Amino acid sequence: MKNNFLILTLMALLMSCQPEINTRMQIDCSALKSNLLAGEITQGMSLCNWDLNDTLFLFSGGGDLETAIQVSNSIKLAGTKTQVIKRCDQECILLLSSGSHRSMCNNTILGLNQFKSPSDLERILQFYDDDPRIDGELMREILTENYEVQMYMLPHLALIVGLIDYVIPCEPSIDE
Repeated sequence: MKNNFLILTLMALLMSCQPEINTRMQIDCSALKSNLLAGEITQGMSLCNWDLNDTLFLFSGGGDLETAIQVSNSIKLAGTKTQVIKRCDQECILLLSSGSHRSMCNNTILGLNQFKSPSDLERILQFYDDDPRIDGELMREILTENYEVQMYMLPHLALIVGLIDYVIPCEPSIDE
């Protein structure tokens, strides 16, 4: 009995010394408007209410790689079409390339930013290698030779490497 009391006392003491852990993560879904992503892909955004029923329209400067991979997997499973309507950078390109039918407006660009780390670059390259529609070797050549520079890809090159299936004509945006 005395041993049980001692064990319980020690456990209570240890638990009281533990720092309080905030298990509630704030998730920012403000960039997601139904089937339009217009903003940064934030950590945990995969838990937001994504409308993946038809076409997901993309205009994003990228963001959190892990979230982008999770959402990309959901896009693949749902068979969602994807379309870049203005600009799509880095992690956003993963979402674009996951679509069942992938398109870009003729007046848009893809931004291939500097990578946060060599391991992020390798994860993205593996993602491209795993998709038979994408020329993984060509993407590896483009991205590794230009690892530390900001690059932009126009629609015709995105078509050549297999990131998209077709380019569509679009009206110039109001702020152009």
